[in-house]
Amino acid sequence: MFQITNNDWATSHRGRHRHHRLAAEARREVGRGGERVAATDELRRLLKEFETELAILRGRVDGLEARVGELEATQFSTTTKLQGQA
Repeated sequence: MFQITNNDWATSHRGRHRHHRLAAEARREVGRGGERVAATDELRRLLKEFETELAILRGRVDGLEARVGELEATQFSTTTKLQGQA
Protein backbone atom coordinates (compact mmCIF):
# COMPACT_ATOMS: atom_id res chain seq x y z
CA MET A 1 0.00 0.00 0.00
CA PHE A 2 1.23 3.50 -0.90
CA GLN A 3 0.71 6.23 1.60
CA ILE A 4 0.90 9.96 0.80
CA THR A 5 1.96 12.27 3.59
CA ASN A 6 1.95 16.03 3.89
CA ASN A 7 5.72 15.94 3.70
CA ASP A 8 5.58 14.25 0.25
CA TRP A 9 3.21 16.95 -1.03
CA ALA A 10 5.40 19.75 0.32
CA THR A 11 8.53 18.28 -1.26
CA SER A 12 6.77 17.87 -4.58
CA HIS A 13 5.38 21.40 -4.40
CA ARG A 14 8.82 22.87 -3.64
CA GLY A 15 10.27 21.01 -6.61
CA ARG A 16 7.60 22.36 -8.97
CA HIS A 17 7.98 25.85 -7.53
CA ARG A 18 11.75 25.73 -8.08
CA HIS A 19 11.21 24.52 -11.65
CA HIS A 20 8.89 27.46 -12.37
CA ARG A 21 11.37 29.91 -10.86
CA LEU A 22 14.20 28.51 -12.99
CA ALA A 23 12.05 28.71 -16.11
CA ALA A 24 11.15 32.34 -15.34
CA GLU A 25 14.82 33.22 -14.77
CA ALA A 26 15.76 31.55 -18.06
CA ARG A 27 13.13 33.62 -19.90
CA ARG A 28 14.45 36.80 -18.32
CA GLU A 29 18.00 35.95 -19.37
CA VAL A 30 16.89 35.30 -22.95
CA GLY A 31 15.11 38.65 -22.90
CA ARG A 32 18.29 40.35 -21.70
CA GLY A 33 20.22 38.91 -24.62
CA GLY A 34 19.09 41.77 -26.82
CA GLU A 35 20.15 44.27 -24.15
CA ARG A 36 23.60 42.66 -24.02
CA VAL A 37 24.00 42.91 -27.78
CA ALA A 38 23.02 46.58 -27.66
CA ALA A 39 25.46 47.20 -24.79
CA THR A 40 28.23 45.41 -26.68
CA ASP A 41 27.56 47.49 -29.80
CA GLU A 42 27.60 50.65 -27.67
CA LEU A 43 30.89 49.61 -26.08
CA ARG A 44 32.45 48.98 -29.49
CA ARG A 45 31.25 52.39 -30.68
CA LEU A 46 32.74 54.12 -27.63
CA LEU A 47 36.05 52.26 -27.96
CA LYS A 48 36.30 53.39 -31.58
CA GLU A 49 35.28 56.96 -30.73
CA PHE A 50 37.92 57.27 -27.99
CA GLU A 51 40.57 55.10 -29.65
CA THR A 52 43.12 57.95 -29.86
CA GLU A 53 42.61 59.07 -26.27
CA LEU A 54 42.85 55.49 -25.00
CA ALA A 55 46.11 54.96 -26.91
CA ILE A 56 47.57 58.14 -25.36
CA LEU A 57 46.55 57.00 -21.88
CA ARG A 58 48.02 53.52 -22.46
CA GLY A 59 51.31 55.12 -23.46
CA ARG A 60 51.34 57.35 -20.41
CA VAL A 61 50.56 54.42 -18.09
CA ASP A 62 53.30 52.33 -19.72
CA GLY A 63 55.76 55.20 -19.17
CA LEU A 64 54.75 55.56 -15.53
CA GLU A 65 55.06 51.82 -14.95
CA ALA A 66 58.57 51.89 -16.43
CA ARG A 67 59.57 54.79 -14.18
CA VAL A 68 58.15 53.07 -11.09
CA GLY A 69 60.00 49.87 -12.02
CA GLU A 70 63.25 51.81 -12.37
CA LEU A 71 62.74 53.51 -9.01
CA GLU A 72 61.97 50.20 -7.31
CA ALA A 73 65.07 48.61 -8.81
CA THR A 74 67.41 51.40 -7.66
CA GLN A 75 66.00 52.36 -4.26
CA PHE A 76 67.83 51.67 -1.04
CA SER A 77 66.57 49.08 1.34
CA THR A 78 64.97 50.53 4.45
CA THR A 79 67.35 48.38 6.49
CA THR A 80 70.53 49.61 4.77
CA LYS A 81 73.15 50.94 7.18
CA LEU A 82 75.54 53.54 5.89
CA GLN A 83 79.00 53.67 7.39
CA GLY A 84 81.76 56.11 6.82
CA GLN A 85 83.35 59.32 7.94
CA ALA A 86 82.03 62.78 7.46
